[in-house]
Amino acid sequence: MSHAAWDGQRLDCDPLSLVLLRIGEARPAPILAAGAGEGQWVIRPEQIGEFLRAHRETLIICHDVGPLFWTISDHLRGGSDQTALDVWWDWPRSGRLRDVMLLDQLIREANHRARPDAASLPDLAGRTLGVTLATEATSQARSSVQAQGLGQQANSDSLDDLCRRAGAVLGTYKALLGVADQIIRAQGIDPTSIGRFGPLALNLQVQGAIALAAAERAGLAMDEAARQEIVKACEAVGKASIETLWGDTEARRCLVHDGDGPKLTATGFPKFRKRSLELWLDQLAASMACLHAIPFTPPMSADGRTSTDPAEWGFWRRCHPLLRAWSDLMAASSLRHRYAQSNEPMVTVHAPSGRIDGLPV
Repeated sequence: MSHAAWDGQRLDCDPLSLVLLRIGEARPAPILAAGAGEGQWVIRPEQIGEFLRAHRETLIICHDVGPLFWTISDHLRGGSDQTALDVWWDWPRSGRLRDVMLLDQLIREANHRARPDAASLPDLAGRTLGVTLATEATSQARSSVQAQGLGQQANSDSLDDLCRRAGAVLGTYKALLGVADQIIRAQGIDPTSIGRFGPLALNLQVQGAIALAAAERAGLAMDEAARQEIVKACEAVGKASIETLWGDTEARRCLVHDGDGPKLTATGFPKFRKRSLELWLDQLAASMACLHAIPFTPPMSADGRTSTDPAEWGFWRRCHPLLRAWSDLMAASSLRHRYAQSNEPMVTVHAPSGRIDGLPV
């Protein structure tokens, strides 16, 4: 596919597509391709800021907005191009940055009421346009690093692939937008909401994908003052729960003693005698069943014993003051341990699935 180097002039086409090629090793400079009508242009790394300023009012279409957005942001920030960075951030804020991958998911969800998986650009282009594209891995493999031309020179095949993808993004968007318009008309969606939130709320999805990609890069950090407040709140809940349990003769037997009180760890929380805890929970379950005149069997662990995991008790852990104190104590201990560490992200988010690891329940 033929392509041209961008000459610094504003492209008279709206919308435009943007596709990213990254080459090199650590923090490689990005190369972009823009699709406009029937043409495609290659934008060199040093031209990105100028290109964005020249097209600041243009609707930009992409595929998989998260990596694209943050790669360009990192590049502009590294080059100290603050004005271009401000312009770039204004795209998602104003709803002028759209993602065909997300639009396709919204359309399929509207038609089938299920959460569809994200489709690759080759899959999307094949399904909507009947076009065959090289996979991302194949396209990246064709790039080479040479100290000439673009600084980190992509070979002709990789640039052809890049521009072909840019053209496919624009064509796919136009095809999907037609389908989205049919759904909007069929559902009688207020045109005012389309102006605010984009077709099928696409603008909100783009903002969410950018935020999710940011979290995926380094996890979610927490404000230090808020972290300290959480730790204090956990310690207060733990103290109140310990007093409640220690005040009950049967519950007291479950706690490891230290003289006239429970033996506390360095974080201020007690340890339980597992077998005594199982027997005590059995007794509470029996008393609740008798009190409420309903059959109730306590949850069991994998080894056939009464579960000592509060989460397994579900609704019932809130139905007795002692069970509630035990459940709150265990949750406070877990949270206090997790949030006491200030030098690590609180949670790690995996994009694009949105799966979250490390967040206590």
